[in-house]
Amino acid sequence: MMIQFEDKNPETIDTAIDLLKDKIDAWRNKSCSERVASLHIIADQVRFKSDELSKLITLEVDKLLAQSHAELALR
Repeated sequence: MMIQFEDKNPETIDTAIDLLKDKIDAWRNKSCSERVASLHIIADQVRFKSDELSKLITLEVDKLLAQSHAELALR
């Protein structure tokens, strides 16, 4: 989950931290099989969006596009 906040005042940051704490607690309360299922969904999404993600990696880290594709292809 990625959350972006336009307003970066202390109250907004506190709200974001509280939200993340709730998400961490929810993850801790999942069973092992639920976590595995969630990770499979994430992996499917990474594969589905690999072209888009590779372009982002290339721009952010200044890698060659082929290197970014290879990085996402690791299993």
